[in-house]
Amino acid sequence: MKKNDLLKQEIKHVDIKAFDATPMVMAMKHMSFTARDTYRAAEILEMMVKDESCTNMLCIAGSTSAGGCMQVYVDMIKSGMVDAVVSTGAAIVDMDFFEALGFRHYQGTSSIDDTMLR
Repeated sequence: MKKNDLLKQEIKHVDIKAFDATPMVMAMKHMSFTARDTYRAAEILEMMVKDESCTNMLCIAGSTSAGGCMQVYVDMIKSGMVDAVVSTGAAIVDMDFFEALGFRHYQGTSSIDDTMLR
């Protein structure tokens, strides 16, 4: 496998303004386990955003921004849903800064040989 084979599927950042996920998230209230947790998280976030005395912090760890959520974070900040961002250094330096320089992230495969990647 060559480098070009690895760089075929660029990560696309989701645009949360392009669709309305509200009906789906609302339906999760009546589903099981993690779906209900997702609904409850959305419910709590809505309460936080509506409460002007609440300070909302977006905490980011891991590769969620490189995984396609970067535009979600941008939109949350621009719309006033977030007052502060707390992030690991890796998320800022290795992912956001990397993309700000014009580089991209790509979908990988679990079947690749680590020795070949090195």
